[in-house]
Amino acid sequence: MKRGKNYILISLALIYITACSQSSDVKRDVDDSYQSLAKSLTEEQLKQIDKQELAKGNGDSTFFRGKATVYFWRKEYDLAINEIDKELEKNPTNSDALHLKGSCLSKNGKQQDAIEYINKAIEIKDTISTYYYNRALAHDRMGNILKAIPDYEKAHELKPTDEKAINNLGMCYFDLEMFDKSEEVFRKIVYTNRNNLFANKNLALSCLRQNKLEEAEKYYKIANDIEPNNSEILYTIGIICAKQEKDEACDWFKAAEKSGFQLPNEVKQICE
Repeated sequence: MKRGKNYILISLALIYITACSQSSDVKRDVDDSYQSLAKSLTEEQLKQIDKQELAKGNGDSTFFRGKATVYFWRKEYDLAINEIDKELEKNPTNSDALHLKGSCLSKNGKQQDAIEYINKAIEIKDTISTYYYNRALAHDRMGNILKAIPDYEKAHELKPTDEKAINNLGMCYFDLEMFDKSEEVFRKIVYTNRNNLFANKNLALSCLRQNKLEEAEKYYKIANDIEPNNSEILYTIGIICAKQEKDEACDWFKAAEKSGFQLPNEVKQICE
């Protein structure tokens, strides 16, 4: 690297770090069972659904809720709600049906109504991780991050092996610019699953926002091991190395360019 021009790289680094702070991975969305089954069903098959098969693990579910679940995964939320309402007429205290209706309403953009239905489900059965997770999503979609946080925490507490809730918890802290807290959360994920690309990238970004350059470099490099030839990761590593005045910065820039990243002319000139 031409050290006389290193100030240009530092300036570029400051610009890029400001930009990349807005481009962290997005939060995870709703999750449940039956997805692969629902995707392949035709209308005729839908009529022939075996309610016992769909109700595995949900012994109080009826045929109506089974159909609603399929409609949900086909993203036909209004049809799903129609079936759930039939279920609730027969069994108004079915927590699964209440939760599923809340999830459908959330998908339709009716977050407050969604929360009210999921609240009812939790009042009846307060030990189901997915209930808290989807209520957190509804709060999150309304921008009520502080209300989403305890629900993501509860969802993770009830089902520690499911990383969706804790991933989103970390992103909530990141959105609040509580980067020390987001770093703490993503470290927990990486500790149990070193190959979680989402967590490694966001751990690196949380460190970067705190100017912990060595730590940011470390976890971006792990992310690069998981997903080689990602041009944005390669370029970001180059920027971090440039900020530390490391000669290897240009190697990372060139690798990023080879992977399709459009390098600024100033970087090209410095790395010639």
